[in-house]
Amino acid sequence: MTLPLGSSDGLYYVQVQRAVQSEVLKTAQGNATIKHGDVRLDVELDLSNMAEPGIIAFGNTGSLKKRRYLTLRIPESILLRVHRRFRKAS
Repeated sequence: MTLPLGSSDGLYYVQVQRAVQSEVLKTAQGNATIKHGDVRLDVELDLSNMAEPGIIAFGNTGSLKKRRYLTLRIPESILLRVHRRFRKAS
């Protein structure tokens, strides 16, 4: 995963949650390195045994001075369901 511009290299801790402020489902840690101007965080995280598929948010928690960034991973089945629902509505 690529971290937001201005992130520093070093050790990062990652949590997987269904929603912000919800129960932590998985945790991992990894090292961020700077390559070609991008800060890349390499983390090994096995999501194959999660109880149910769903939208997973990856990102930093932000702070009072920095904006929060999230990357959403949306399963194809959910994406197709939403597309069908919007096509029926229009």
